Amino acid sequence: MNERALWDKYMSCYEEAISNTSTDIAPWYIIPSDDKPMARKIVCDILLQTLESKTHIVMPQLDDNDVEKIDDYIKVLENE
Repeated sequence: MNERALWDKYMSCYEEAISNTSTDIAPWYIIPSDDKPMARKIVCDILLQTLESKTHIVMPQLDDNDVEKIDDYIKVLENE
């Protein structure tokens, strides 16, 4: 019960730590943990939003030699 009396102080320190360490390039996200399906949806939404914002990223192109070998690579992996 003694710890419960310190709840407001804990929350104040928690909020201060988060606000002082979260940045535009490395933000903190507070995900509720009492509803696992909702927590997973929130994380998926954050990931999707983050990936969609990276419009400057261009997927690398395989050279013709690698494209020709893909089927061989797949067969090797499937036979392991």
